[in-house]
Amino acid sequence: MKSLDNVADYLGVLPKQKRVNLEWYQIPEYWGDPKKRDIVLKYNLDDVKATYLLKDVFFPFGEQLTEISGLPLDQLSMASMGYRVEWLLMRQAKKFNELIPNRAERKYDSYRGGLVIEPKPGLHEDVVVLDFSSMYPSIMIKYNIGPDTLVSGECDDCWTAPEVGYKFRKDVDGFYRSILNFLIEERRKAKEELNRATDEYEKRRLDERQRALKIMANTMYGYMGWLGARWYSREGAEAVTAWGREIIMNAAKVAKEFGYDVIYGDTDSIFVKGDMHSLDRLVQSIIGKLDLEIKIDKKYKKVFFTENKKKVCRTYIRWKDRYCRV
Repeated sequence: MKSLDNVADYLGVLPKQKRVNLEWYQIPEYWGDPKKRDIVLKYNLDDVKATYLLKDVFFPFGEQLTEISGLPLDQLSMASMGYRVEWLLMRQAKKFNELIPNRAERKYDSYRGGLVIEPKPGLHEDVVVLDFSSMYPSIMIKYNIGPDTLVSGECDDCWTAPEVGYKFRKDVDGFYRSILNFLIEERRKAKEELNRATDEYEKRRLDERQRALKIMANTMYGYMGWLGARWYSREGAEAVTAWGREIIMNAAKVAKEFGYDVIYGDTDSIFVKGDMHSLDRLVQSIIGKLDLEIKIDKKYKKVFFTENKKKVCRTYIRWKDRYCRV
């Protein structure tokens, strides 16, 4: 239950064992007994402390999201990520000479999502996860994807999405690409300032800012395919996942050429096992061929896959922690 005491306990700002705990139905009884009334007062004081301390957990991040999106802080916590992105786009529209579209009602129409390479069931040792950094935003930038760059007819200077065949102009930056570049540049500046900062408050503020900028950028793809979006583009969202599937297949192909066994893949990452000494060369080869950043995300001592997708037990090499995600 997401009560104040449970949230404060979970986040470590005021553990339950260090505060007065009462159930709601006990309060009238305690307040009516002069000998127990002080317990109710201490209970209320602990609630105030918990609320105040939680401010330091939630406020800095919310403050940065408000500053980036323009959405008032009192509305931010209730707003979906899509709505937060839309406020950012509306705020930036004038800067990029973009008219704000009206809202429109749309019928749900599904499209194919990211690629999942079937897992190889069983126990595997010394497995490495290679993860593409912010794959979908990177695809949107690289191929200039958006509703304003989509070409319905013939085009001699366009990017053409695999499988689906949608075309996107190369000769002008689309609105989505412009906003994503803005977010990435702002994050770069924030990280540079964070590296130079010495004041602890300023370091925390900048860290929350770069994190908020990253989340906003990573949400842009989801917003584009959201039926309620003003800048909706089903074709754009479908093209992003099509390019994503092609990238994962090509990355797996390169890994196999290096002699690695690809035991699983999911949307923006692949699980491989093989020569641990040539991983850096593999990473550089994938980057060179696909022109997208990929990194070694995790190393597992042991991984157990079932026949079902997304069900895996793992043992970390680095921390030796064991857990199972199902």
